[in-house]
Amino acid sequence: MHGGVVGVLLGLGTPIVSGCAAPATVVVTGGVDPQRAAAYRTLASTAIPVVEDLWGKGTVPLPVRLELPATLPAWSAVTGHKPDQQGYAASTVRRSAATRARGTTGSGKDDAGGDVRIVIHPHAWAELNPEGRLGVVVHEVTHLAVGTGNGAPWWLGEGIAEYTAHRTSARSLAQIAGSAWDPLVGDPPTSWPVPNPDQPWQGYASAWLACVFIAEAMGEDRLVALHTSVSSGKTLDEACLAAVGRREADLRHEWSQWLSVQ
Repeated sequence: MHGGVVGVLLGLGTPIVSGCAAPATVVVTGGVDPQRAAAYRTLASTAIPVVEDLWGKGTVPLPVRLELPATLPAWSAVTGHKPDQQGYAASTVRRSAATRARGTTGSGKDDAGGDVRIVIHPHAWAELNPEGRLGVVVHEVTHLAVGTGNGAPWWLGEGIAEYTAHRTSARSLAQIAGSAWDPLVGDPPTSWPVPNPDQPWQGYASAWLACVFIAEAMGEDRLVALHTSVSSGKTLDEACLAAVGRREADLRHEWSQWLSVQ
C-alpha cells in the first residue's frame, strides 16, 4: 500500500531483471533471489494493462521500477517505515533529481528527472496469496498512473488504488475486506476514512469501500471523474458536485447508509 513520500533512498545497484534490446517495461532491483525477482517482474507486467484498462492507455509511466529489499532493515532504510511496523505490503517512493543530490525526498508525480520506485516488503510474498500479491502491485502501479500528493484526499487516493486492484475480483466485498468488514458494516463511519496507524487495513478497506459505493451507485466513470476533478484543484465539495451531482456531505451520508445495509 502507499506509504507516502518517505525515507532515504538507497542506490539502485545492478538491475536483477531488465530489458535487453528494447527499453525495459519493468526494472527490478534489490537483494532477493532471481526467481523471486522474475516473479515480481511478471506481476508488474501484468499490472500495467490492468491499471490502464481503467485509467487509459499510456497512463502508467515506464519503466515501472520495483525495489525488492531482502531484509527488514533494508526495507526501513528505503521507505522510512519502522522495521517492525505492521500492515504495509509495499510503498511507492519518489525523489526528484534535485533532492536526490541533497539526500532527501521529493514529491509529485511530475518531478523532472526524478525516480519513482515501488518498494515491496520482504515478507509480502510469503504472507499473501497470488491474488493478494498482484493486488498489491496493481495498487502501487495505480499510484504511478494517477499520481500522489495531487490534492486528492487520502481516502480517495488510496481507495481508488484499492478499487483498481480489486475491480475484477470474483470475491465478495466481505471476503476482500476481511477483518475490516464487520466493524465497518456494524458501525458505519460518518466521516471520510483517514489513515489508521494501529490498524492500517481498517483505513484502507474503508477507503476502498467508499470508492466501491461511488462506482456502484453513480458509475465507475463518475468515480474516475471525481478523482480527476479533485486532483485538478477543485475542493472536494466542488468535485463531488461536478462529478456525481452530490454535495460532499450528502455523498458521505449516502455512503454511510450504503454500508449499513450490506
